[in-house]
Amino acid sequence: MIERPLSRYRQAYLISCRTMTDSLAVFDVDHWWRQPRPAEFHVSQPYQVACWSKLSQNEGGRICYGNTEGLTCYKRPELPANLGQGYPEAYTQKDEEASVGVEQVATAVAKAGLQDQCDVCTFRNNLNKIFATPLDLKSPWVVDACMLRHTMHLDIHKLPQHTFPNADLFQYYGYRFEALSTQQTEVDATSEYCAVVRLRLDKLRIIMAAEVDCYDSDKVKPGHTPDLASYLELKTYVMPENQWKAANIKKFKYPKWWLQSWLAGVPSIIAGARDKQGWLRSIETLPTRQLPNLSAEANVGFNPWEQIGFGRDVLTWMQHMTGLHREKQLRFSYQEEGNRHAIRCMLVNAGSLAERVRSAQ
Repeated sequence: MIERPLSRYRQAYLISCRTMTDSLAVFDVDHWWRQPRPAEFHVSQPYQVACWSKLSQNEGGRICYGNTEGLTCYKRPELPANLGQGYPEAYTQKDEEASVGVEQVATAVAKAGLQDQCDVCTFRNNLNKIFATPLDLKSPWVVDACMLRHTMHLDIHKLPQHTFPNADLFQYYGYRFEALSTQQTEVDATSEYCAVVRLRLDKLRIIMAAEVDCYDSDKVKPGHTPDLASYLELKTYVMPENQWKAANIKKFKYPKWWLQSWLAGVPSIIAGARDKQGWLRSIETLPTRQLPNLSAEANVGFNPWEQIGFGRDVLTWMQHMTGLHREKQLRFSYQEEGNRHAIRCMLVNAGSLAERVRSAQ
């Protein structure tokens, strides 16, 4: 990428940070949209610096840093396959209400000795939400943050989820596809393998933890440990009934799939198509870098630089705010307010985030 001066563009978000009576500051998303699109800036290739495996709930749920036993090998499932088989009796569910703090990532960063090489420490989930805002202006999100020394730590803050009929079963379909693709006999959503990845975004040095579904053994050299070049994301979706619905998959799903995989440097996505009865009917491999082109060919293209540029500017603003309120817990919340779209920054009184991170390092 070409590095260019960005002073005019950076002024866009600085202008939008208006002090409010009920907020420390506000990032005006609509103002950001009205500015000229940013010039391309330097983005490094993601590089893995650490990892951990989390044991299943039945095995105690312990986190084992530096352990790769949770990383499983991909094997293409036989078709057709019943994704509903084993539900609910053979399903060990993840506790969606359980708190997953950024201190897990902070511990991995400390064990790797990278505390002085990190401007942003986070789970990928937070970046998914922030960077995807231009794609979905209606979906709210909340991220907590604090600055310790020179590192901004982002903490996951869960919002109440809208429920819909059979939501639990549909979630099971995805876990069942993962189990079939890794030759697991039962569906256990409580174990995981996380890669800790370093990425430079303009001037921001980001270290994030991202859960990895499996790896492609054909991409691993004999005697070597699987790395980012071999990692795979697994996705399921409902088979489209017509061309319009097929285009909608490329319009709405491909940009989010691209973002999630791009952030962690995962080169390929295995997409399984199911029918409405939950039967897996087809599987295809999608190179992450080709998703923008595939969407464009269906006349529903998206510009990855809008997501990257927005994410860079929001993170830079958040870094500025947490720097002004060092070791204080701030809450950044985005929501649609009538015809306005804004990210508000507020102080969390008696917040414990700084203490939690400090104790993990």
